[in-house]
Amino acid sequence: MMKNTVVNPLLFILMTLLVTACATPLVPLPTIETQPIDGGPYTPKANHLLFIMDASSSMLEGYQGHQKLDIARAVVGGFNETMPEMDIEAALHTFGHADSVSSKNTETLLPSQRYSRSALASALERVTAAGGISPLAASLKNAAEGLKDINAPIAVIIVSDGKDMGPAPIAAARSIAAVHEGRLCIYTVQVGN
Repeated sequence: MMKNTVVNPLLFILMTLLVTACATPLVPLPTIETQPIDGGPYTPKANHLLFIMDASSSMLEGYQGHQKLDIARAVVGGFNETMPEMDIEAALHTFGHADSVSSKNTETLLPSQRYSRSALASALERVTAAGGISPLAASLKNAAEGLKDINAPIAVIIVSDGKDMGPAPIAAARSIAAVHEGRLCIYTVQVGN
């Protein structure tokens, strides 16, 4: 009986030390000073720009001391802050979500409209917390609905950790690409490992 009363508290202390030793506090990303690129002689290669951003629960995890959701927001935000004002359409879709952000698994936070730096920034500010599952395939299918009548070049930028997705997003991406044969480019930005 004496042996168990010593071993149980000792085991508890060792487990607590192990768990706390592995936990690293996540810190906010530093503020990065960005400068918009002057429109100058640039011409867009795409007439439509669609961001699809992961806001699922895996984005709560840390990567290099920062929360992955903060990194994803910084990628889209940095792109927005530096992109020259151009005559293109832009949209922002998200998937996952904490209940405080949306009760839907996928959400169109900025429907396709003439690109506006302030409109995209405002839509991005709504993504304040991560949570839920990772339905990238459903988000791609929702995006496809908004793109179905477009006969111009389209750029889709997916910002995600790619975690817990399975093969469904690949099939959804191939389906969209088949509809917009030769006019659609999908770019992926991986956040984390």
